[in-house]
Amino acid sequence: MRSIVMCFLIGMSGLVNIWAQTGGISGVVLGATTEPVAGATVLYKSVPGYGNPSAANSPAVPVALPVSSSVVTDSGGVFRIAGLPAGAYHVCAISPSSGLLSSCNHGSKPMVVEVSAGQQVGNATITLLSGAVVRVRVVDSAGEIPKGHRFSVVSMAGDGTYEIGKMVSQTTGETDYELTIPKDKTERLMVQTDLSVTDESGAAVPSLQPVIPLPTASASAASPLIVTLTVH
Repeated sequence: MRSIVMCFLIGMSGLVNIWAQTGGISGVVLGATTEPVAGATVLYKSVPGYGNPSAANSPAVPVALPVSSSVVTDSGGVFRIAGLPAGAYHVCAISPSSGLLSSCNHGSKPMVVEVSAGQQVGNATITLLSGAVVRVRVVDSAGEIPKGHRFSVVSMAGDGTYEIGKMVSQTTGETDYELTIPKDKTERLMVQTDLSVTDESGAAVPSLQPVIPLPTASASAASPLIVTLTVH
């Protein structure tokens, strides 16, 4: 009995020690004009085998087990990530509304934050770049999309970056999606669906390569770009 109790106490001591050694990251998400972004999703993921680039011959800082999760910013754009094992983490943010580009796919290299055992890293600032809003208006007179048919839109750039459209409104006859694309860059729109679709000119969107060009948004564009598709 005594040995069982001792094993239990040792195990609890180990758990407490592991918990005490975890760290965290806190910071703020800002928009292009430095306004705080409330309700932004901050994603973080451990970086396996990452070393400190500022130190010569620095050993890697691996995380024992892969970590990948997210938190949401408060009304002041502040985020707090807790319970992180020592290691390095990619941190990026996605705006809850259109008009700001995700830092996970756009901008400079993703932020990498190193956390030592028990360290609370503060003042991490993520700034989201402004982009052009594209509204994809899907005319669906038979209401096929609300019935459960697969339909999604994704913008794609030549450098491999992409953005998945968010559904912003839906009626029986129309479903609208919005996405944010970089300004003054060539983008294409991929339509993923099991329905027959035509573009604004009446041409059929091919099912095997359902990609159509998007109009280029100028840096001064304020109104959303409208792209209309029709379901048949």
